[in-house]
Amino acid sequence: MRFPRDCVRVAAVIIAGLVTGCGSSTTTTNLAGRTSPQCSLGTQLGEGRQLLAPRPGTFYSVDVLNPDVVAFHGRYLMYFSGNDRHTEGGNWREGLAIATSPTGPFRVQQNLEGNYLNGGTTVWQGHLWHVVENNPIEGPEIRSELASSSDGIHWRHGSFLPGFTDSGVTYHGADFWLEPQGSHLDVYMLLVPPQGGIRRSLGFASYTAGHWSDFHIILPISAVARLPWASSDLGEPTTFSVAGNDYLLFVGLAEPSLIRSIGLASESATGWTVCSDTPATPNGARWGPASSIDPSPLIVGDRLYLYYGATKTNGFGANLGGSVGVRVFAVR
Repeated sequence: MRFPRDCVRVAAVIIAGLVTGCGSSTTTTNLAGRTSPQCSLGTQLGEGRQLLAPRPGTFYSVDVLNPDVVAFHGRYLMYFSGNDRHTEGGNWREGLAIATSPTGPFRVQQNLEGNYLNGGTTVWQGHLWHVVENNPIEGPEIRSELASSSDGIHWRHGSFLPGFTDSGVTYHGADFWLEPQGSHLDVYMLLVPPQGGIRRSLGFASYTAGHWSDFHIILPISAVARLPWASSDLGEPTTFSVAGNDYLLFVGLAEPSLIRSIGLASESATGWTVCSDTPATPNGARWGPASSIDPSPLIVGDRLYLYYGATKTNGFGANLGGSVGVRVFAVR
């Protein structure tokens, strides 16, 4: 999981989702058994619900954010970020909650071992895989590694992530999302430049057998300059597929309000296109009305479960009153 995907960086840094190239789409596709806009999450079922909330006396007494949910061996594992300090940077630890249903109840476990996770846990080659941020600090100090597990508790090293260079600039990745593609892993990421700061772009790389390749920028921050809710920064890329169409969820930042919102993009032969001039889901959850962040999609049958973080206040790193919730959509 991310060093709280958006809840853990110091005030100068914000993490907001991996966005892909954009523009409104008027083409249609058959989604959820009907003709729907090409860029759609489907039909929302109910208003959504809170799954995990801050609990006094625990390591998540102030914030519970950054849900990262994966189905594994008949159970649903939710890795999350917990903070117990009312400070700007917070004091973050990794948590694990397990359920037998995608809508819970999720029971927090006490036996997780490993480094701080950073998003996009997936099943590949019979094991769980995720990316660990060994030193979750913005800038060139970041050294992330790919790790695997057979039980979701104990993790072992797979490969260190290199710096990725484009046009003479070497970026380090953060806010990772992993997608298995046969013999290789697709890795989506936020690109952190040497100087740090916000107004960052999103990138992609491929991993197989210890080797990294195919790095490229999939959405420069300039591509969303016309979207006031996303033009200040991008982060937190996550992907899912429905009826042969590939989609990407991301988080955009608005300044000076510091409101963060979840957007949606779709992929075509020419790259990623943002689906709408407005966010894909509204902010304003009863348990976290300020911002919506940290999307984590999971397809189970004909349902899309969109796990996300909802905050009571807007801000950068921590002390946001963050909780984890889920929205459910019919997608076939």
